[in-house]
Amino acid sequence: MIDIDFKFYRAILWRRLPLILIIWILIAGIGIAVAYLLPPVYRSEARILVEKPQINANLATQTLSITSGEIIQAIQQRMQTRSNMLDVAARLNVFDQTSEYTPSQRVEQMRRATAFNVIQLGGGRARGPSTTMFTVSFSDQNPRLAANVTNEFVTLIQQQNTQIRTTRVGNTADFFEQEVTRLSNELADLEEQIVIFENQNADALPTMMQFSLSEISRIQNRLLQIDTQELGLLDQKNQIERVIADPSLASTLPNNQMSPEERQLVQLNAQMAQLKAIYSDSNNRVVQIQAQIDALQAIISGSAPDPNASTSRGPSQLQLNLEQVNANLEFLAQQRKQLEADLDRRTKTLEQTPNVGMQLNVLTRKHAALQNQFDTAVVRLNAAATGESIEVRQQGERFEVIEQASVPETPESPNRILIAFGAIVGGLGAGFGLIILLEMFNKSVRRPSELVSSLGIQPFGTVPYIATHGEVLRARLKTACAILVVGIGIPAALYVIHYQYMPIDLILSKVIERFGLDDLSRTFG
Repeated sequence: MIDIDFKFYRAILWRRLPLILIIWILIAGIGIAVAYLLPPVYRSEARILVEKPQINANLATQTLSITSGEIIQAIQQRMQTRSNMLDVAARLNVFDQTSEYTPSQRVEQMRRATAFNVIQLGGGRARGPSTTMFTVSFSDQNPRLAANVTNEFVTLIQQQNTQIRTTRVGNTADFFEQEVTRLSNELADLEEQIVIFENQNADALPTMMQFSLSEISRIQNRLLQIDTQELGLLDQKNQIERVIADPSLASTLPNNQMSPEERQLVQLNAQMAQLKAIYSDSNNRVVQIQAQIDALQAIISGSAPDPNASTSRGPSQLQLNLEQVNANLEFLAQQRKQLEADLDRRTKTLEQTPNVGMQLNVLTRKHAALQNQFDTAVVRLNAAATGESIEVRQQGERFEVIEQASVPETPESPNRILIAFGAIVGGLGAGFGLIILLEMFNKSVRRPSELVSSLGIQPFGTVPYIATHGEVLRARLKTACAILVVGIGIPAALYVIHYQYMPIDLILSKVIERFGLDDLSRTFG
């Protein structure tokens, strides 16, 4: 069992009690003085509800690609800019003319006094929040000023909300309008390129492939016909040349190519053949017909004049026929040359058709892609114009002030009771803690057990220190004076400092700012 010397500890407590009281009274006095001297801070709050769009989402396309939460954050950041804070502070005289705050300190004070809080309402866990509400508040020692600044913030929030929404949808509409114009110009240029390309490659287009094949087939058939005609004309030319060289062969010519003499000669030769089958060569009839045949041959060969012809005789019928055959052959040769050139051109064009088709497909795909982009841009432009009209008419999502900031009747801070109670409890704890610390570092011998443990001897008896009556009175007087100095002097000094030198709250603010305790200040503020 642990043996605890309660009498010894009670004696220490009694002896150290004045020090405990001094520390307790000192800290409690400072805390109570601070709780009393700190000025009241009033907080005025306004509530703003984010209303859903008044137009059915199925009838109007959503074009504002930003949520209400993002808009609230954007507004909060814009409102807390340096220029905006200084402007509000100057217009509403938040700081006195004699205030020693620098512009940076004023901005920091304004930001510290301003608070935003976003609240999600309803919807349940499964569906998520269905309605958003947020509050804006401002804290100040002047309750009316706190309400005025909060209402000013509400006005700025509504203006910023309208500006952000209209600017965004307006920029969206302008962007898509420029995009539609750009794509329209690109489509026009591309269509012009396609027309020029098709005109330059009209015969090599894939749509002309079937026509080119039919034309090539037609030309080839025509060349075959020309070959056949040339063979016939060459054969006819050879026959005429043989007849001209040997008139006896005139019977081999067609009737339409013979002159009257030649046709008559053919008839006489036929009669001669019949007569020789019946009569001898000396027959008068045979001799007479032979004389006619000789005369006609002489006429045909040109060695004898034709008694029925005029003196200026032209070329014979065979010569005319020969010239006609040569002319036909020359015409067919020219026609062959043209057809072969046309065949070569169409063959080369047909060989270029796949390459032309690929290039045309590239242009066509590019045109289809641009057309798709253009159609999409037109749809989005119409949607942006609709969204802009909705926002301008304030038929979309909007902020409705459901509770204006009013002048608060009771201060929000400081919590004087909590500060005073904390100072009292903290002072008492600090006194006891100091005594415990002093006793831990005190190594002097004060009990018989300590004498035994330190010196290793066993005393016969111990005599405590006996103070005189004068020493007791002096000790009590010192304790009383210390308590009076702490209990009266410290609050008095704080009072003088607060009202004659600098307010306690300003001193605390500077100390907090100096040591970077802003978060701690906002927690207990």
